[in-house]
Amino acid sequence: MATFHRHREIELNLVLRGSLTYLIGGRRLTVAAGQLALLWAAMPHRLMSSDHQTDVFWLTVPLGDVLRWHLPPQLVQAMLGGQAVHSEPTDASDQGRFEGWADLLKHPASAEARRIILLELEARLRRLALNWTASPPTGKPKPLPGIGAADHVERMAACVAERYQQPLKVAEIAAAAGLHPHYATTLFRAALGVGLSEYLTQSRIAHAQRLLLTTDLPVLDIMHEVGFRSTSRFHEAFVQACGVAPRAFRQRA
Repeated sequence: MATFHRHREIELNLVLRGSLTYLIGGRRLTVAAGQLALLWAAMPHRLMSSDHQTDVFWLTVPLGDVLRWHLPPQLVQAMLGGQAVHSEPTDASDQGRFEGWADLLKHPASAEARRIILLELEARLRRLALNWTASPPTGKPKPLPGIGAADHVERMAACVAERYQQPLKVAEIAAAAGLHPHYATTLFRAALGVGLSEYLTQSRIAHAQRLLLTTDLPVLDIMHEVGFRSTSRFHEAFVQACGVAPRAFRQRA
């Protein structure tokens, strides 16, 4: 995965062997063998590394389907709040379950095949809600000796995650990593495929989506809550990212 990206679905990763390390919400998340990880892919994220010969299942599910299941609110709030929810590596039946879903999807999936998968997936997520761990993308990075380019990039991503709701300039993000703004922007884009300003906007839009889905706050209040100060800029950025205006996004959900 060459760049940060975001999409509208809920994403599940089941690691069979090896491990995956993501950068999501400005923090690293490592999914170990046997773990099932659940994240809301509207949060900008990027696969940073994986162990040699890592074997993994990926599954994406429309957010609307997941919300209609009325899963335990603690799980949903954690997921939509930018936390990566994952299981302990104890459920040996997950591999067979995912293999069965893959078999159902090998051929053009019928409505009945999709219904079976969604029913079984809902049950699995309800079990996950009984015993899960959340890895929040928050907290300040610890001082590191011999800081390299990757550490600079992570510090900038962490700064955005912590401060995107405030007025925030590229120069301030660069300062969090001790870099000149021009060099910081070049380094961030070279490493992650997206500019600092764009990453900041993506983080704000993801939070706006969450508030539209989980609260009754007026759109104008949401705009201010997530860090936008211009109504026209908020609507422009939201439509560009989501394809519809904020009110239409809430109505469709």
